[in-house]
Amino acid sequence: MYFGFVVSMWIHLLAAITWIGGLLFITMVIVPTLRMPEMRANALVLLRVTGRKFQRIAYATFVALVATGTTNLLLKAGSWSAVAALMPTTYGHLLIAKVALVLAVIALALYHDFVVGPAAARAMESDPRGGVALALRKRASWIGRINTLLSLVIMTLALLLVRGVPG
Repeated sequence: MYFGFVVSMWIHLLAAITWIGGLLFITMVIVPTLRMPEMRANALVLLRVTGRKFQRIAYATFVALVATGTTNLLLKAGSWSAVAALMPTTYGHLLIAKVALVLAVIALALYHDFVVGPAAARAMESDPRGGVALALRKRASWIGRINTLLSLVIMTLALLLVRGVPG
């Protein structure tokens, strides 16, 4: 049982590192690089290719995080009735907040990847400097920033769940 818990925690942590690290890499390396004047001509292609590659990784991490998070909770509590008993506690409140934010991040990622992102790409192909393209790029950018921030809040909640809330 202990070995299974350690493996599940390890996979959970690796998936979280992969997700947050990928978001930070996009924010701090890819986007600033694509804003360089000499990269402008290839920016849309590079963003589309890297975005698709990261998309597959991101959704795999979501599946891993949900599966291992559920496993970790059940192994830690021992039963679903014990999990239910945790809900009125500080631990339960932090857990509920974490799960709600995870659902929000997944929803925002789906919206970004399947609605706003493709619409922005189409608008940039037809009229790169047009108002629609700029508005959609801005919306996609803000969704990415919000998802990064929410992911860091989730990480903080995870640390509080593991280490406890100071007293």
